[in-house]
Amino acid sequence: MARQIGRNGERKLGVFRLFPVLRVAGMPTEVRHPDRHGYPPFKEMPQPEKVVVTDIEIGATEHLAITHFGFAFLASPRIRVFADAMELQPIASDWATRIYACKACAAPVLRIEVQAVTPELVDMVIF
Repeated sequence: MARQIGRNGERKLGVFRLFPVLRVAGMPTEVRHPDRHGYPPFKEMPQPEKVVVTDIEIGATEHLAITHFGFAFLASPRIRVFADAMELQPIASDWATRIYACKACAAPVLRIEVQAVTPELVDMVIF
């Protein structure tokens, strides 16, 4: 994905590229652990979805990476990113991560809406 967005990273570790990042505030950080034993360990339990909304400032040369750490066991969260009241599409994505950039946005603020049963498993960083 680094090639898709035209960034090389500051360090290379095997096939991985390492970037300095800034953690996005406003997301829950506590990860629930199930009270039962079995497989898969994070089997989706019937419970209501939560909506978490956060606003972040992002520079014209920066990228926002949103990763869902429960991708293997849970339904994908509904993630929407807005800039200047328009919804942005990811410039690169895979089964766990979506990367956004907004080089032509008038305002440097992005609004992120995450709708998921487990929003604490969604991580956001700016690089």
